[in-house]
Amino acid sequence: MGLSTTNWLFVGIVLLYAAVCGLFVLYLARGGARIGKVAKGLLGLVLLMQFGFLLSDAFLVLEGVRPDRVQHTLTSISMLVAVGYLLAAIRYRVTVLGAFVAPISLLLFLGAGLRQDGTSRITEVQPVLLPIHIALSILGIVAFAFAAVTAAGYLLQEHLLRTKRLGGVFARLPALDTLDRLGFRLSLLGFPLLMAGIAIGSFWILQRPQMFWELTASQGFAFASWLVFGAVIALRVAAGWSGGRAAIGILVGFGLSVAVLFGYALGSSASATGSGL
Repeated sequence: MGLSTTNWLFVGIVLLYAAVCGLFVLYLARGGARIGKVAKGLLGLVLLMQFGFLLSDAFLVLEGVRPDRVQHTLTSISMLVAVGYLLAAIRYRVTVLGAFVAPISLLLFLGAGLRQDGTSRITEVQPVLLPIHIALSILGIVAFAFAAVTAAGYLLQEHLLRTKRLGGVFARLPALDTLDRLGFRLSLLGFPLLMAGIAIGSFWILQRPQMFWELTASQGFAFASWLVFGAVIALRVAAGWSGGRAAIGILVGFGLSVAVLFGYALGSSASATGSGL
């Protein structure tokens, strides 16, 4: 599959993702079982298209070209977030949370577009630690993404409760206690994964001094995200810090995690441009 075909597939996925986001927001605002089913069905179709987008990498490898690692990582995280949501929606009544999940998945996939043409010839064997670092970081950020979804739902539900708008959206969102508890558990899951990813990534960079200055900013965002989530967890355990304050902390931590990914994407893009790739 050529790069031009991949570009068209990318545009198609983005447009369909935008439609999915619109349908989920419509479901959040108005309800309706049919709207929710159509939105989830289209999200499933988007996932199939994203899988095809990743498969295009296999054709590049056959031609002796290494696909861009950042693009692959962002697309994988986007897919895992959507897959996790659809699996949860099968068992639990969380269709309404698609209004938060779909935009996050779309944002991550758009980040992959920053490096659509970032390929290089395969000239060296990849270090063993690098895929471990990437895998752990992906899993940690996916967990934080779901924590951010519950945090956004909590803040919206809390606002509706304070303004005494107890019908419609309020009735479709999970209870505050449920959202708060899920956010904490997902933060606990993602925290050690990100910590291990940071440790392995830092060790790998120390073995390649020429990359130190290029990746320092992204490493800083990753460390800041880890600190924020660590503070949220520690304050909850030690001081009972929960509810809206914890939700805001989770959103800040996830925002820093996204900044890490976009920092890598932009840094890699600049590097590719400078090298003529």
